[in-house]
Amino acid sequence: MLDEFADIVEGKSVAIVGNALSLLNGLIPHGTEIDSHDIIVRMNMGIPGTHFRPGIHLTPERVGSRTDVWATAKYFGIEPTCKLGIFMKLTELGDKHWGYFQEKRRKTFPLVRWPQELETEVRDFVGADPGTGIRLVYFLKRHSAAKSISVFGMDCWDTLSNWSLKPNTPNHVPQLEKQALSSLLREA
Repeated sequence: MLDEFADIVEGKSVAIVGNALSLLNGLIPHGTEIDSHDIIVRMNMGIPGTHFRPGIHLTPERVGSRTDVWATAKYFGIEPTCKLGIFMKLTELGDKHWGYFQEKRRKTFPLVRWPQELETEVRDFVGADPGTGIRLVYFLKRHSAAKSISVFGMDCWDTLSNWSLKPNTPNHVPQLEKQALSSLLREA
């Protein structure tokens, strides 16, 4: 499962950068801390330098400057400079997005699709449909040899969870995701 991803993170410190507004609005900028990791995994539109709307700018001081792996559920018309893209959506709509993504992208990095068998495994662990962040942490903890994992901007909906200011999507169960994330991060 996701051999390319496992190879990239093997023996490395990994930062997973989520999309909670607290990362942008917090008192302490995390850019230097994020960039200190060997591998930086970003979700969806969380690419440094991206501007969503007035007042929401992904500055390197706040979110770091590098992207090594990009995990996304949609093609946003942006493409970071990275080592690997992981396409996360596994629905019929995801099939359309996957085809569009493959057609439109400049093919500057390998793109793989999140496997259905892993989706089922994570869903069973969480007890609900998992979000992108939980999927990534689960994979890193259970199926990789990453040296360490740190998460930034994964508030599990305690704050606004999307830099585009969209409301929480109804398919997530915040309490179950919090429990799953906490459990995974405590694992040795």
